[in-house]
Amino acid sequence: MASIENLEKLVQDCTNPSLDDDQSFQDVLLVAQEILVIDDDRCAELFDVSRSSVNRWRNGATAPRRVVRRHVYSVLLNEAQRALKSKSKRVADARAGSSSEYTTRR
Repeated sequence: MASIENLEKLVQDCTNPSLDDDQSFQDVLLVAQEILVIDDDRCAELFDVSRSSVNRWRNGATAPRRVVRRHVYSVLLNEAQRALKSKSKRVADARAGSSSEYTTRR
């Protein structure tokens, strides 16, 4: 499961305008797939492209055009923010549960 720090870094990467070269795109895609635990099939569905396109991007064989790259970053940003919100809520809920357990036991 992704750490909050990793998700926050992914959000930063997806909004960094200097990450516009092919290698940076490939790096962000690889990290995003690992952090968000999404495979090529899910990426293809999210980005509305073919699985083979995602595979070529991931392997560095090709890279999407700038307009598609912006769309991919936008989708990854939304997914990272959603995961970050969910993770933060689970942490808060766990802390609240621990606090109530502690007060109940005393």
